[in-house]
Amino acid sequence: MNRIERHILDRYLLRSFASVFGLCLLGSVSLFIIFDLFDRMRIFMKEGATVFQAVSYVLFKIPLIVHLMLPVAIMVSTLITLGRLSQLSEVTAMRSCGLSIIRIARPLFILGFIAAILALISSETIVPWSQQRLDDLYHIQIRKKVEKGVFNRENFWYRDGKHFLNIGVYESRTRTIRNLSVLQFDKSFALIRRIDAESAIYVRPEIGWVMKNVTEIEPGNENNNQQLRSYNSLPLVLDTKPKDFYLFKQTPESMSISDIWAQIQRFNKDGVSTTRSYVELFSKTAFPLLNFIVVIISVPFAITSVRSGTMTLPFVGAVAVGFGYYFIHALSVSFGMAELLPVVASAWAANILFLCLGGYLLAGVEAN
Repeated sequence: MNRIERHILDRYLLRSFASVFGLCLLGSVSLFIIFDLFDRMRIFMKEGATVFQAVSYVLFKIPLIVHLMLPVAIMVSTLITLGRLSQLSEVTAMRSCGLSIIRIARPLFILGFIAAILALISSETIVPWSQQRLDDLYHIQIRKKVEKGVFNRENFWYRDGKHFLNIGVYESRTRTIRNLSVLQFDKSFALIRRIDAESAIYVRPEIGWVMKNVTEIEPGNENNNQQLRSYNSLPLVLDTKPKDFYLFKQTPESMSISDIWAQIQRFNKDGVSTTRSYVELFSKTAFPLLNFIVVIISVPFAITSVRSGTMTLPFVGAVAVGFGYYFIHALSVSFGMAELLPVVASAWAANILFLCLGGYLLAGVEAN
């Protein structure tokens, strides 16, 4: 078989795959959206969400759904495409012309690798952007948690750079802190300034926080006595915004690799454990490769359908192996967060295991 004929076969395989893939991806995304809407409909109706808000919710959710369902669509499409060619003896005809299984499926391997790269790029760009807006839309605009005071917090500490804040009550509806104490330390962790305020109100971004009924204390040393000053109002210079006090936190899906890395640097500075963040960081780079792994696993199962006479058992087997990846990946990530496995190993264990399994199955089909 010459080069032109091989290219014709590649285009034929890709056309067959594309027609199935479009339906699989559309079907899986549609089902996901329908189930999610049914789950949220009661909340939408209770909160009086508008049609525009409901539609916006769906649109912002689509990028994440596509990101999650892409490996499933690729796996099912590979099984159906090659399985159908096997049942029609077209794969047998190709092999009789001197083509190996790996050469026949090469366009799908390349396609899976490209999908993995695109998934990694989307997880860094489109998915975090849409998830951040989805969180704001759902928690703030639809559920109105800020106005209802759901994000109120009581008696907690918060660190902002060199400032340690002891907050009696934070009221999200009015963006007001009550019973505030601000402690500032030097590099040797000696207290150099303390501010007590009856309240602090966030005015607007260009002004920031303004404290009311303020008492400022500067501890004395061997040569100086303690200094005490009082003010009716005083600006509080912080990088913290009202949204930073909200109870919901960013999920890994709403953060890019650079965001997680910035979080790790901030945690290191604040003396907070970074194990969980490191696991999320490496998992974010590992998951997109699943789009390539499912092709390697699906090809052997699809080819064996011609020998078994039916696609049912190979299809069920491939799907079981594919979803087994999710289970093992979740389990190893949990071990990593619990510090029972090294960070990199916990994030990449499922990838390495299933790449080896796919390679073994592929070698077995090639040898027969």
